[in-house]
Amino acid sequence: MSLGPAAAASRPGWPFVLLLLLAAAPRLHDLGGLGFSGAEDYVVLASRGILERGWPELPSGVVYPRSLPYSYLVAASVALLGESELAVRLPGALLSVAGVGLAYALTRLAFGPAAGLLCGLVLALSDWDIVMGRTARMYGPLTVSGLTLVWLLARRLVHGDDASWAWSVLLGALTGALHRLALALAAPLALPSLLPGRG
Repeated sequence: MSLGPAAAASRPGWPFVLLLLLAAAPRLHDLGGLGFSGAEDYVVLASRGILERGWPELPSGVVYPRSLPYSYLVAASVALLGESELAVRLPGALLSVAGVGLAYALTRLAFGPAAGLLCGLVLALSDWDIVMGRTARMYGPLTVSGLTLVWLLARRLVHGDDASWAWSVLLGALTGALHRLALALAAPLALPSLLPGRG
């Protein structure tokens, strides 16, 4: 699926692969040896609560409601790999890498290969994105879900794709559950339904 017929004629090639490798190297390096910091402990304890009781209950008995989809994703990773720094951080790191690929693909579809490569390089080498991708936080998943939402909205605007609209509503809810920053996408999400012939 693409935003337009011209984009369908060409697919990302080696620049896409190189960008993913460039993004993966700093995000995946020594993920298991950083030591937990900041609010990572909450994610660890929430995932432990999910595995033990089915919901993100902290040892204090308080339920940790922030970024529920991410807590469950981390719990799945811990269930597969065992509780470790690597298992807790890996989902966010992999999704941060995927976000770089998605940013490249979206920009390439809209503005061409050179712009896509530049956008991908900026995000791949972004210090903030690397640091956030290496922590057990929801920012990697937020980037991916937000960019996917933008892609679905673009398809709705360009093609009037009703399926894209339905998926964008569901993904908008998921994105909102990851972080309140997603409220910034609320107005663009509603826009296509207000346009003539797009409701």
